[in-house]
Amino acid sequence: MVALFWFTIRQCLRGRRLWLVALLLAGPCSLALLLRNFEPPGGVVETWEAYHSAMLSLMFMAVLPLLCMLYGSALIGSEVEARTLVYLVTRRMRRATVLLVRFTATALVLVALFGVAVLAFHLCAVVGLDVKALNTAGGLSSGQAWQPWSDLLGYFGALPLGVVAFLAVFTLVSLLTSRSLTISTMYIVIVEIVLSSLPVGAQVYTITNQLRRSLATFISRDLLWLVEVPVTLQEELYPVGATGTIPLVMVVLAVMTSCCVLVSRRELAPAKSVRE
Repeated sequence: MVALFWFTIRQCLRGRRLWLVALLLAGPCSLALLLRNFEPPGGVVETWEAYHSAMLSLMFMAVLPLLCMLYGSALIGSEVEARTLVYLVTRRMRRATVLLVRFTATALVLVALFGVAVLAFHLCAVVGLDVKALNTAGGLSSGQAWQPWSDLLGYFGALPLGVVAFLAVFTLVSLLTSRSLTISTMYIVIVEIVLSSLPVGAQVYTITNQLRRSLATFISRDLLWLVEVPVTLQEELYPVGATGTIPLVMVVLAVMTSCCVLVSRRELAPAKSVRE
C-alpha cells in the first residue's frame, strides 16, 4: 500500500495533465494582478467584495471542481487503461483498497496544489495594500476591521472539505459511466453552478451550498452578502450556526462506500472505463 501511495503521488505530479492544472491554478492569480493594475482598489468595502467574490466564486466554485474533475475521472480509469489494476489485485490488494489508497494520495496532492494556488491568489490580491489605512478610511472599528490573513485561514480550513467532496463525486461518476468527463462537466454546470445559484431550497443538496455554509462559519456570515439569496430563503439555505462540515463528511463517506462496492463488483475494461 505504501508503494502504491507514493506511486500515485508521483503519477499526479507528472505528465501533460500537470501543465493543464498549472494553467488552471495560475489563471485567478493573473486575473488578480490585471485587475489591480488596470482597476486599482477603492475603499475597504469594494476591496473586501472584490477579494471574496473572486476567492469564493472563482477559486472555490469554479477552479476547485474542475481540478477535482481532472483527477477524479482518471483515479481508477488510468490503472484500468494501463492494465495495472489486475497486477495490483494479484498482489493481494483488493480493488477497494487500491481505490482508497489512490483516493487518499490524490486528495493530499490536490489539497497541496490548491492550497498553494489559494495562497498565491491571496498574495496577488492583498500584498501591497495598506489594509489598516483602508479600515481607518472606512470607519471600521477594531472588531469590524477586515483581516485578510484571518480570512485566508478560514479558506484553508474549508479547502480539504471541498477537495475530498468533489473528488469523491467525480470518482463515482468515473465508475458509473465511460463518458466520465462529459457527465462530470454536465454535473458541474447543472448542479454546482446553475442549481446552487437558483433561489430554491434544493440547492442545499449541492456541495457548493455546503461549502458556503462552512466558509460562513470559518470566516464570517458577511460572505452571504455575495450570494444573492432571498430573505425568505436565507434561514432555510444558510441557518445561523449551521455548518456544512458534517453534511460534506457524510457525503464523502456515502459516495466512497458506493465507489468501493462498484469497483469491487464491476468488471472494468479499458474500453469501458476511460474512453471519451
